[in-house]
Amino acid sequence: MFSSDSIILKNKKIGFIGAGNMTQHILEPLLKDNILKSDQIFVSNRSASKLQKLKDKLNIISCNSNEELLEKSDIIILSVKPQDLYEALEPVLAYFEPRHEVISLAAGASLKSLSKLLPKVSLLSRVMLSTAVKIKQSAIAYDFMKNGQFAQSEDDGAFNVKALFSPLGKLFFLKGDQAFRAFTVGSGSGVALVYELMIYWQGWLKDYGITEKMAEQITQQSFLAASKMAINEEQSIEDLQQAVTSTKGITIEALDAMRASNLEGQLHHAFEQARLKDVKLANLKTIDNTK
Repeated sequence: MFSSDSIILKNKKIGFIGAGNMTQHILEPLLKDNILKSDQIFVSNRSASKLQKLKDKLNIISCNSNEELLEKSDIIILSVKPQDLYEALEPVLAYFEPRHEVISLAAGASLKSLSKLLPKVSLLSRVMLSTAVKIKQSAIAYDFMKNGQFAQSEDDGAFNVKALFSPLGKLFFLKGDQAFRAFTVGSGSGVALVYELMIYWQGWLKDYGITEKMAEQITQQSFLAASKMAINEEQSIEDLQQAVTSTKGITIEALDAMRASNLEGQLHHAFEQARLKDVKLANLKTIDNTK
């Protein structure tokens, strides 16, 4: 049985420049759910050993060069680190054609700069996601340009982006660098930030004699329950918090202590540091400072 996404992508040849973890995390569920077939997927990578490992695992088609990948693919996904993006693209700029659709996963690389670098390409998109794509639970932001013009709404196009990424989580159409940078921190880095809180959580439980395994499970269940209730209940997070907090109970003591320690300010500082790093990455030798 085919999904509507697999039908949209049925005759597309999809090329990934970069065979890293994110490429694998994206491809595994798409192949497992028959959204894509292995003979549709072409991958190139500067490290031959990493490319061979991905080929052995997923049976994709490996390409010896980016030139070969561009020749064989319709949709090109730039799955490389932002600081490596220009180095990967510069030797093959002349090989991009109007028939190509380009999707960038590189943080910091703006659509405006991509369009300057790839003037022949009529449909350019950028997508930001997290490693939660491997369990199909990522928040996924996207924006796109068509014929040199920024999209004004999600209905303006990028249908292949939606078909590729909607099975991997929840899509959000965002416009502008500022919103994308905030999303990169709040969601792209957000999983790791939540893990940090979970580490503290289970550590405190262990301090009071709870076994490591049990502390881990209690922490997991607490975060899972809070997340599911926030998703399923028709109330704001603030209202849900108030509903489980009595004015003279133990929960309010913990909340008061957290607020007194300026946890919000500490988290805001952490988010800002990450956002500034994203700005810095865009100012390295990437497509955003080439002429």
